[in-house]
Amino acid sequence: LQRDMNRSALVVLLSCLVLVLTLAFPRILFTPSLSDSFAHRTLEQENMASTSSSSSNAGAQKRQLLPAEVKPSLYHVHLTPDLEAFTFTGTERVRIAVTSPVSSITLHAFSLKIDPASALLISDTHPQYEDNASTVSSSSSTIAITNITYDGRNTQQTATLQLASEVGPGEYALQLSFVGELNDQMVGFYRSKYTLNGETHYMATTQFEATDARRAFPCWDEPALKAQFEIVLTVPEKLVCLSNMPCVEQTKSEQQGLTTHRFARTPIMSTYLVAFLAGEMDHVEAATKDGVAVRVFTPVGKKDQGVFALDCGVKILEYYNEYYDIKYPLPKLDMVAIADFAAGAMENWGLVTYRETAVLIDTEKSGLSSKQRVAYVVGHELAHQWFGNLVTMEWWKELWLNEGFATFVGTQAVNHIQPDWDMWTAFGSDYFGRALSLDSLANSHAIEVEVYSSAQIVEIFDTISYCKGAAVIRMLSTFLGEVSFQKGLQIYLKRHQYQNAVTTDLWAAFSEASGKDVAGFMGKWTSDMGYPVLSVQRDGDRLQVAQRRFLISGGTTDPTTWQLQLNLRSDVDGAGEMRSVLMPGVSEQTVDLAALGCGSAGWLKLNADLTGFYRVHYSEAMAEALLSPVRSKALPPLDRLNVQADAFALAKAGISSTVTALRLASAYVDEDDFTVWSDLAAHLREVAQVWDTKEDAEAMCAFLRSVFSPVAARLGWDAKEGESDRTQLLRAVMVASAGLLGDQTVIAEAKTRFAKLIAGDASAVSVDLRFPVYRLVVEHGGVTEYEQVLNIFESSDMHEEKLRALRALGYTCDPELIQRTLDLGLDADKVRTQDVFYVYAGLGANPKSREATWKYVRENFATFQKRFSAGMALLPRIIASATQYFVTEEKAVEVEQFFAEHPVEEAARSIKQTLETIRIQHQWLERDSKAVSEFLAQ
Repeated sequence: LQRDMNRSALVVLLSCLVLVLTLAFPRILFTPSLSDSFAHRTLEQENMASTSSSSSNAGAQKRQLLPAEVKPSLYHVHLTPDLEAFTFTGTERVRIAVTSPVSSITLHAFSLKIDPASALLISDTHPQYEDNASTVSSSSSTIAITNITYDGRNTQQTATLQLASEVGPGEYALQLSFVGELNDQMVGFYRSKYTLNGETHYMATTQFEATDARRAFPCWDEPALKAQFEIVLTVPEKLVCLSNMPCVEQTKSEQQGLTTHRFARTPIMSTYLVAFLAGEMDHVEAATKDGVAVRVFTPVGKKDQGVFALDCGVKILEYYNEYYDIKYPLPKLDMVAIADFAAGAMENWGLVTYRETAVLIDTEKSGLSSKQRVAYVVGHELAHQWFGNLVTMEWWKELWLNEGFATFVGTQAVNHIQPDWDMWTAFGSDYFGRALSLDSLANSHAIEVEVYSSAQIVEIFDTISYCKGAAVIRMLSTFLGEVSFQKGLQIYLKRHQYQNAVTTDLWAAFSEASGKDVAGFMGKWTSDMGYPVLSVQRDGDRLQVAQRRFLISGGTTDPTTWQLQLNLRSDVDGAGEMRSVLMPGVSEQTVDLAALGCGSAGWLKLNADLTGFYRVHYSEAMAEALLSPVRSKALPPLDRLNVQADAFALAKAGISSTVTALRLASAYVDEDDFTVWSDLAAHLREVAQVWDTKEDAEAMCAFLRSVFSPVAARLGWDAKEGESDRTQLLRAVMVASAGLLGDQTVIAEAKTRFAKLIAGDASAVSVDLRFPVYRLVVEHGGVTEYEQVLNIFESSDMHEEKLRALRALGYTCDPELIQRTLDLGLDADKVRTQDVFYVYAGLGANPKSREATWKYVRENFATFQKRFSAGMALLPRIIASATQYFVTEEKAVEVEQFFAEHPVEEAARSIKQTLETIRIQHQWLERDSKAVSEFLAQ
């Protein structure tokens, strides 16, 4: 029994990292609690962990673009949602320019029904033309619309309006009336359920990125087809009503109990950034030094939970104003907590929407990790107000221009307002490390990847666009220097503001600012997938460096080489110093260390400060020499993190030995940095998960306890006076890891403290330790403990706490409780759609429930597809959760066959990545199992 328990503990460890997918993904995918996940990740990034790019036959496809002869310039949209029937009615008049004769007009419309009787094309050159006029002026001529057809395959998602006669070039107004569904899929114009005074209420809100504005009103739903928008909403008079711009007029509607809200005209912008909502909310408010009103809207009675995000928002907005040298161009910025939200947040211009856990902070119930998450998400979304909103990518191929920069600059902003959090070390693990991991797969994709359909567009909101994009931007910043980098950003933003841009526009701005050939240096980093591993050998004062593409599956014949800046750190350098040399796209190079001034160095560390996107394979002598500065901490945290991360990746790829990596871990016994430990713990947990199926799993468990338990014992359970914020986070990693590995002292203490918590002593378990404790008592308890944690999920009014409990339920070992949890995931009355992933992430990681989870997903796949195909990659995340922990070829074949028979377009590459991962884990285990067994027996 103990052996089985240890095996279970080994496998569940890795799930801590995976649970926080979404990814990520993000959309921002928010950074879940570090004590819950043991790693910074955003939901946006959660999405990333399981989604990727377009299908392999992309070369034969074409972008699904609207005809170029008609372009909009101004929309006047009036919507009236019905929050009882869950429908909405709408009217719109769109000013359009026709550039060549047309007999029909095609625009995007999906899940909408346009009224043919109301459709009209108006030609009007009158100088007093009113876009919001309800009647046609006498100087106008009208062209009837004789027929409306819809794209029957729902791939183009268009409506074509047939004109009674051909019209020539000129200015026109298109007038339409339509109806739609206020859906529950968290896309388009949708409904979000919340509870107020014990009763169920609904909010009407929007989520349009990437291609769902077309679900709310007929439009030209492509990022390059920018226009201005005048939004009008008629809603119940008790509701707060918001849109991108301030409300300029409120009038009583002709319908009793309704109020019509008219909002100011927006700047020119893309359709995916339009937003509007109506619901019952409280808010807190402040203003920037420039007088921009900043508000955070919260559920009724929770406005105090918006204060932290408000403070972050004001400080970050002011920081960006100075950094970009362009003032935030709108008169207000609203940030709104939405109960049902598929991603983590969405950067709608002037109206940023968030899921509750990404913006609300309860000073008594939220931990430090939650504050870090909220600060980063706010920083990421506000960065988009410039990168994405003011300057927008021309097409989704350049998505990384939005997301890579928001990830990079969001980290920079939080580091500015909270320097004690050491965000750049966290960046090395959270974003840089995760990008290296995914991009080492053969089924990765380039940063710039062509996409054609809506499903393919959703797939690229992933680790490559966000994390690799941010990593290569940081690499470029180091290459250019901070002054030239900032100047280049300012040139780019000022030159292309209110327009669209492509990657080469950015390179041109950086080259202008620095005088360097940025396109030459960066070209392959964005156009090609993958990255190199550098093999380094020292011979006195000469360093031999060779590069080749790194694949986690092992060797490759890929001849690609990259331009690199080799940043070196040694024992002759002062604190923070490094020496740099360019490797100009050659496969081999000799570096003269004497010429660099470090020929006498006792040790050399490449990729100083983790600024280059590559891995390093040191010669045996060079690797041995690095042990001393790791132990003594002569290397800074980022470099200590990098040494072990590369060692474990090289072991997994078969370039070096797993035993070598495990021995290296012993050099970190006195490590005190949270991020270094968190990253090392993730790699050790991955080894444990793969080796769980072997006979020596118990010995592996004992070895890992010897790593974690002493540190957990030293840190204890309770915060000590004067300890740093990061020590509090480290405690969560150590206590959780030791307990999950079967440390009986930790397990017993978790049970004792949980009992006190249930009895009413909230101080018994600190907030950052709640999830590990819930998980341990569920795993090592029975029905009573399961019911107690379930009650926390059902009764808590704080979403952050509900998620801690929900995630813990997946780790039960009782077959009947496993089945209850599987069914709970599909109970829409209990688990919000946005949170379903957390249920199956735990169940899939748990070795006691993994087979049952995969079987359940297969048997209920039609239900999963129906409920979770819309929106930001919920279905791909569930699929990955149910399959990615398998380590045999037989399981790989089983998964492959199932999805060959049940294809999922939006998860096509994600499934390929999962299959590749399963097979790599199998190869790794077969290759190194004997050596690891001998090591563990010593």
